[in-house]
Amino acid sequence: MALDLQASSLQWRAAEPRAIVIAGDVTDASVNLEAADRAERNGRPGDDSMEVFDRSIAVNLRAVVLGLRACVPAMRRSAAVPAVPANLLVDAIGR
Repeated sequence: MALDLQASSLQWRAAEPRAIVIAGDVTDASVNLEAADRAERNGRPGDDSMEVFDRSIAVNLRAVVLGLRACVPAMRRSAAVPAVPANLLVDAIGR
């Protein structure tokens, strides 16, 4: 299952035969309902292992924290107003 606001961001995943790819805003309840429905129709509702869950948390949460911990000292030393869009940080770390 891959969800992203931009369909173009999902092209790499769409090539996988078992992939469920949905472009949409995950803060929209209808997008989440569509994702659940499509997963159920494909016979895989929530059958991912805890290892997959742990990796997802590591990439989507822990990586952001580690990235911020690495960047904040330099941001504090900078004269510029510091700002780090978390989604860009996750994207950069995930590649």
